Amino acid sequence: MPTATISSKGQITIPKEIRDQLRLTEGTKFYCRIVEGHIELVPKNVSVWTLRGMVKSPLGRAVSVEEMDGAIATAVREDHERILAGHESD
Repeated sequence: MPTATISSKGQITIPKEIRDQLRLTEGTKFYCRIVEGHIELVPKNVSVWTLRGMVKSPLGRAVSVEEMDGAIATAVREDHERILAGHESD
C-alpha cells in the first residue's frame, strides 16, 4: 500500500502510483473532509469523464444506460417493497 508523509509545512505528496491511477495532474484541487476518522480527498477540478473506465463492470463489459436504468428501477422497487413490508408489522 503506498504511503505518504506530512512535511513540516503540512504538505503531503500523493504517491505517483495513485496520481497515475486517478489521472491527477499538477494544480489539481481537492475537497477535504473527515469521514469516520479518516481524511477524504475528492478531486475538485477533475471531470467525471476523466475518471471514465476506472471502475470495471462486474459483467466484464460496458453497461448501457438502459441497463443502469433497469438496475436502478429494480433497486427502488425492492426498497419500496421492503419499506411496505416493515410498515405491515406496525
